[in-house]
Order: sequence, then structure tokens, then C-alpha cells
Amino acid sequence: MSRDDPDENAPTSPLDVPNPRAITPAASIALLSQTDVIESEPGNGSLDADRAKEKLALEMAYEEVGLTEEPVILGKRPLRVRLWEITVNWLPLGYITFGGPAAHVALMLQLWVHSDDKRWLDAASFAELFSLCQTLPGPASTKLQFAIAIIRTGLFPALYAFLLWGLPGFVVMLGIAYGINAVGSGIPVWMAYVENGLVSVAVGLVALAAYKLARAMYTTDMQIFIGFLSFAFASAFSTTSWIYPVLMAGGGVIMYLWRALERLALEGRVDPKKTVWSNGWSIITGKKPGDAGSSEKNGASSQSSEKQATQLAQDVPPVYLTYSPSTGAVLIATAVLVFVVCIVVRNTSAYDGLPRPVQLFITLFECGVIIFGGGPVVIPLLAGYIVDQGWCTSQEFLIGLAFINCCPGPNFNFAAYLGALALRTSAASLFAGAVIGTAAIFSPGLLLIAGFLPFWHRVRTHSTARIVLDGVNAAAVGLVFAAAYGLWQKAIVPVTRNADGTIVVSSTSRILDVGQVPLYVILAAFGFVSCGVVTKWKIPDPWAVAVGGLVGLVQWAVSVR
Repeated sequence: MSRDDPDENAPTSPLDVPNPRAITPAASIALLSQTDVIESEPGNGSLDADRAKEKLALEMAYEEVGLTEEPVILGKRPLRVRLWEITVNWLPLGYITFGGPAAHVALMLQLWVHSDDKRWLDAASFAELFSLCQTLPGPASTKLQFAIAIIRTGLFPALYAFLLWGLPGFVVMLGIAYGINAVGSGIPVWMAYVENGLVSVAVGLVALAAYKLARAMYTTDMQIFIGFLSFAFASAFSTTSWIYPVLMAGGGVIMYLWRALERLALEGRVDPKKTVWSNGWSIITGKKPGDAGSSEKNGASSQSSEKQATQLAQDVPPVYLTYSPSTGAVLIATAVLVFVVCIVVRNTSAYDGLPRPVQLFITLFECGVIIFGGGPVVIPLLAGYIVDQGWCTSQEFLIGLAFINCCPGPNFNFAAYLGALALRTSAASLFAGAVIGTAAIFSPGLLLIAGFLPFWHRVRTHSTARIVLDGVNAAAVGLVFAAAYGLWQKAIVPVTRNADGTIVVSSTSRILDVGQVPLYVILAAFGFVSCGVVTKWKIPDPWAVAVGGLVGLVQWAVSVR
């Protein structure tokens, strides 16, 4: 059937729908998407009036169902509008996202999910994106903000969002590399105090994010059980990088099996009063232990499943992408192909004869692909790749590690510092090394998340996929709880006083838990309560983080007197 021969059984326009209230949000947006496609085709100028009427009908439908967004595909708005939205919303993030990946996720959850005036995603969509970002290699929080920017504004504005997100930390780490190369430096004591204050508040914010996600996502006992398993195993095996994708995949499998068992029970194929072996035999043989009403139960179960699938389809938030799955496949293939080339070249004798900038790109691109778990995992791997090749000393590595922990934005900005030192022959080469290092380590994660988004968007509306995603999301919430626990355990950089009275940073690693310093416990509780528990006196997350840094600065001023 050609495009000019419409289906006689389907309405050709929103105006054909008798009652605008019958148009669900999902249906309204789907109709709008079709309308926009028709308008974009050449030769349809005579239909402008009809299309204007259709858009007016869609606007009425949106008002009827209570949607607040304008009935347009967000990624197809004028470019200047999208770039301005990115500037307004992402520019502050580069300066306030202290505390590492877990704190970044907590802040994004508050800004774009739980905000009163800016609700871009619902909790389920946010959890799904978080799960996808945790499953793929690379910096999880950077991929998450990049994915949200793609959904909200399109692919190219999302690249601009990434630059705003990482630029402040990049500039700081590049400046530290210049300083180290010129005169060398120690680790300032005041920075350790400020960092401890910032991270203590971040612990409270991460715990608050886990609490809010659990309240929004956990609707069944099985989801709570999956979340508990995820938290337990992630906490017990926190140093195992591949544990995160395994736990989320396991959560999806458990939820699918549980729903299948529930379906069998409704169909009368299992009897809770009988043994596991008896029920297993009934499933294998296909015999139902049920009564005469089993067929009625089966019909009711089928109707219930269809009703649930319809409801789930209608509850899908208005998420659109400006590119197709084929484009996503190209992005994924690009990342895989470059990774294979890097692996092959790095393990041959030809690697030693390559120029240092090419070696740097190959090394850090490989790191960006094989790292799961984000910033905490990248540190030991980079130590082996960079220090062992003689591109920087162990002391320089530790100094940079101390500074990156104090910087806002992604921890992977550490690659800018290491890349600059790897090419330190002149001021220009330092800058070039920082750019190469940053591009190499971030590229794999950004290519992969952008490539998988169209496939996520396509499968998430299927009833079976929704069941699996319920389990994946439950496991992802457990990982947020595990992140809060891990941050609590090793969040504080120890500062000690020598016998001569001088105060020094005794270690560049975070080896103390928050509970060992009462002041930091108070700051963690302050972050949790002031940003999410109270209502009348609630303060924004960035202000709470700033209070933590200010308290750390006051603590340093008092200690040096």
C-alpha cells in the first residue's frame, strides 16, 4: 500500500479521534512525530493548513492529558534554543559537581528528575539510563549526563554539554601539570581539608539519591530483594570491575523468572501447596494441577497481561532521539574497530616505534574501553599504564591524584594531567598532551552510550523488556546504595600533625571512613537532611556542597593557628 492510500481502519488525523481525552500522552507524541515527518518532506506545501489544524488538535490533546511540555520533539527545536538550554543547565555543573561519580548521579537525579520546575525524566527512565551507563565501559556519570543531553537536545548539542561538563576540571588539571613541570609541588594541606568537607556532604547526597530512587522504583518485594542482593555483592566485591554489569544482568534475569513463575501460578500450572519437584514435573509435562476453573484463570491472566502491557506502553515518557539505530550501530562499530586496532598495535613491536602522541592516544583509548566502574577503577589501571612506561613519576602521579579528587566534574580528567606530563617538552606540547589524553579516554564511553541509546529506546516499550528492566533498575538502585556505603568507608584524606607541630597530608589515598571524624558525620547528615528530608528549609544541593567546602576551609584555618 502506497503512502497516498491510507488505511481505512486507522484515523489519518488527530481530528478523526472523537474525543480528545482518548488521546494518551504516548499516542499524542506518536501522532506529532508522524506529522513532523510529513512536514519535512518536499512537495507537501498544500497541506500546511491541514497540518496546522492537526497541531492545534494535538495541543488541545496535550492540555486534556495534563502534559506541561510543548507538543514538539525536543531534539528538533531550533539549534540556538537547544544550545542555550545546554548552556543554562550544564555550565554550572562543571563547577559544582564535587564528590565523584556517585555524587554526580545524585545531583543529576535532583536536578532533572525530582526538581519541581524541571522534570525532564521520570525515575524509571533515569534508572534505566543509569543501568545502561554502568553496564558500558567508561565514566558512568559522564555517560549519564551525555545521554540525558542527547535525549533532551540532540547529539551535537550533547557534545557541547560534555565540553561544559568537563572543561573546568580540565583547565585545573592542565594548570597543575604546568606547575608540576615548572617548579614541582607538594599537596596543599588546605586542599585536603576542603576536599574532606566536600566529600562528607557528598556522602549524604549519595545516600539521599539512593533513598529517593528506592522510594520511586521499589513497588514489589522482589525488587527490594534484588536491590539487597545488588548492594550486598557490590559492597563485598567492590574492587571487581565486572561485578556491576553482572549484577544488573542478574537482576533482569531474576525478575523475568519471577514474573514467569507468577504467570504459571495464575495459569494454574503450579500449586503453592505442592513441592518444588511436583510443580517442576507439572511444568515439564504441561499438565495443570488446577481445577475446572483453570481455563477461566488462564483467560483472566491473559487479559491482565494485555492490560498491563498497554498500561506500560502508555506510561513510557516522551523520549525521542534525532538519529536512527543504524547511526547508533555505526557509532558502536567505530568504537569497537578503533579498540581492536589499538589492542593489535599496542601488542606488537611497531608500538615502540610510534611517536609519543600516538602511543598516548592508543594507551588511553584502550583504558577507556576496558574500564568498568568509573573513576575509582581507572586509578590503578592508569598507574600501571602511565607510570610503568616512564611518562611520569610515582610522586607526580600521586600529586595529580590528590588534585583530581578536589576538582569538580569527571574523575577521568585525570587523563588530561597525565597526558600533559607525558608530552612535556614545551607549553604547546603540554596542552596537546592534555587534549589527546582527554579525547582518548572519554571517546569510547561516549561513542558506546550514544550508539546504544536508539536500541534502548526501541526495546524499552516491549512488555518483556519492561519486565527485565524492572529487575535491572532494582539492581541499579542497589548499586547506588553500595556507592554511598563505599564512599562512607573511604572518603577522608588523613591529615596529621608532626612532632614539630607542622600539619601534613599523611597519605594521598582516601583511607579513613566518615565515621572516624564526628565533624564529617555531621556534614554527611546535613547533606542528607537539608537537601531532601526537610521541606520548608530545603536548600539546593550545590549550596550544601559549598557549605561542606567552607567548613573544611574553616577547619584548616583553625588547625594552623
